[in-house]
Amino acid sequence: MMMRNMLCATAALCLSLFAAKAETAEHPFFRDALYPAWSQMTPQQVETDAREGIQRAQKRIDELLKVTPQNATFENTFLAYLRATEELDQLLQYSHHIYTCCNTNADFIPALNNVMPGVNSCRNRLLQLPQIQQILRNYAKSPQASKLSKTKQRLMQRTLDTLPVPLTPDMEKKRVQLQQELAKLISAYEQNLNKINENWYYVFKDRKQLAGVPTYTVQTMKKAAIARGFCTKDSPAWLITPRSPALSSVLRHCSVEATRQKCYQALKSPGNTRSGDNGPIVMRIMQLRQEIAKYNGYKSHADYKLHDRMMGSGTNALAMVDRMLERFLPVANARNAELLQAAGVHYEHNENTIKPWDTEFLKNKKEQPTFNPAQLRPYFEYENTLQGILSHSAQLFGLTIKELPTVYVTPGQQSPTDKIEVWAPEVRLFAVHDSTDGTHYGSFYLDAYTRKGKNTGARCQMLRVGTPTPQGNVGEPHLAAMMFEFQAPAKGTPHLLSHLEVRMLFHEIGHILHQMLGHGELREDAAIHQALDFIELPAHLHENRAWEPEILCSFARHYKTGGGLPLPLAQQLAAGRYNASINESMLNNLLIAKLDLEIHTHYYENFHGKSLDTATHEILGAWLPPSAEPPPSPLRNLSHCISVGYDANFYAYVLADIMAADVYEVFRQKGINNSAIGRSYRKTILEPGNSAPAAELYRNFMGRNVNIDAYLKNTGL
Repeated sequence: MMMRNMLCATAALCLSLFAAKAETAEHPFFRDALYPAWSQMTPQQVETDAREGIQRAQKRIDELLKVTPQNATFENTFLAYLRATEELDQLLQYSHHIYTCCNTNADFIPALNNVMPGVNSCRNRLLQLPQIQQILRNYAKSPQASKLSKTKQRLMQRTLDTLPVPLTPDMEKKRVQLQQELAKLISAYEQNLNKINENWYYVFKDRKQLAGVPTYTVQTMKKAAIARGFCTKDSPAWLITPRSPALSSVLRHCSVEATRQKCYQALKSPGNTRSGDNGPIVMRIMQLRQEIAKYNGYKSHADYKLHDRMMGSGTNALAMVDRMLERFLPVANARNAELLQAAGVHYEHNENTIKPWDTEFLKNKKEQPTFNPAQLRPYFEYENTLQGILSHSAQLFGLTIKELPTVYVTPGQQSPTDKIEVWAPEVRLFAVHDSTDGTHYGSFYLDAYTRKGKNTGARCQMLRVGTPTPQGNVGEPHLAAMMFEFQAPAKGTPHLLSHLEVRMLFHEIGHILHQMLGHGELREDAAIHQALDFIELPAHLHENRAWEPEILCSFARHYKTGGGLPLPLAQQLAAGRYNASINESMLNNLLIAKLDLEIHTHYYENFHGKSLDTATHEILGAWLPPSAEPPPSPLRNLSHCISVGYDANFYAYVLADIMAADVYEVFRQKGINNSAIGRSYRKTILEPGNSAPAAELYRNFMGRNVNIDAYLKNTGL
């Protein structure tokens, strides 16, 4: 058993990793204030605050080690354990956010590399000390623990489930080595993606290369080329990057095969190049995850990740995905046959395979939609649409959402007292209050536009978890951020959204409201801690509203005339919702979910010793269009399954669609704008956060378990 003096020696060692500098009076990465001082969060301050955070964590660990069965309480055992490294956790949260959102991200890499050995050493000591694990287990068996509230008992059990299985010293050493190697490989995976996404581009010099591409898409590509300095207004060019919003449109519409091939390379090249091949990295990550899971007492990494989720195990989740894929197999077979027929017509001879860069183009030719969603774009001016969605959401759930004054401050500048700092000039801030009693549930930043150094995609991130009052009421508000990568319009031109982007706004606002409203008896009950296979439900449910004519017509206005969105146009959109492309989207999610679960459940049986691309094709080939060679595996550049916490959990997007269809039937039956139902949903699904199991929350609102019928009925499967 590790002795106390060894702990102190290790602490001294990790502290020696940092240069001895004078402490600053304030530590901006974990100061006690709702809104961060972003300008003070410099790479240099990372090291200073990490050193201070380690000292505070070490002091708490020392106090925890003094606990005896006679003086043990819930607060000095489980809460002390969960919050021992809270400053370090906050530092890493803010640092990661700055790294992904700010122009200074390159400067944060060496700073984070410097502090991570000490931070990881400190956190690992807390997790691995047998004395602390025994203190927790002893208290959980005590008479006092049996008298705690249901919420606290649930938190105790969740914590006990995360404790590592006791191992021999040699086995524990091996487990730590595997975890360290895994962390390095995940970092290498992300760095490969970041480098390629930043550095890969293609500039089209001839407008004819974009024949068939919609005018708006071409204009977007031209603006992007001008912004990057690749052309002028008098000498135009058109830019494609791996994150270009025009990419999918070009693949679907461009009649020039060479252009489609270039754009396919932009889509598939990340993680698949000589300078940064993520294939071998992914395979080693999967092997490490399987080995670590077995050290932790589980058959697979999927079982380890899902033991406390709605599905309960990787086997159960995979069975659900396979059942859905069975329903989709006839759809996929018919689609593939039609694509081969379309390829024969297009190439003027019979085809047995399809070039991967032609797939979306042939689908588009085959579908020949009668309704063009681009007709809606003039009615979806960004600011008006944003305000419309926020207003609708606030009214439905009994809230007020108000924008706050902000200011961008560079390091060393004085921040004005009447404004709140943001990390970039275009970032905005909104506060969410109860419309009846004024309770401040939380605030969220909005960072909408792409810029150099920003690499986030569309997502929401909890930055600071609020603190409930001792009675379990809302106390200190939450703080979160909502990010997009919209292309900023040229000066003097309107920013018009596609319907897909409108859906994205609804989706992420659904996440934000869950994060803002979710609270409970403890800080650990916040919605951000909810099971990952349930946490997508509020976003998918809210996204349903982007299809409702009644809702869209309530705020959509033509950017030139101010005229409202014509009801027949909105009805055409709604009528085409459950078309081939929507089923295609669900099928794509199902296939990624299957791949994610298979590789995290059956790595050694189906992947070990093979190339990632070959193994992927063997798993998914029955549903994919026939191709001359296996296409690059999506895991090469799908960070969801590798580095951002959705490993073995991508199926949550599928389950969320099923649950959202089920729950939305309640709104359909009782009124999609029924505020009484909205408040009931808020009270039973959003507000409890993680204070009860997800399945229980679902039953509290629906009166039963999840039913797949609504989804199957809507899609015609």
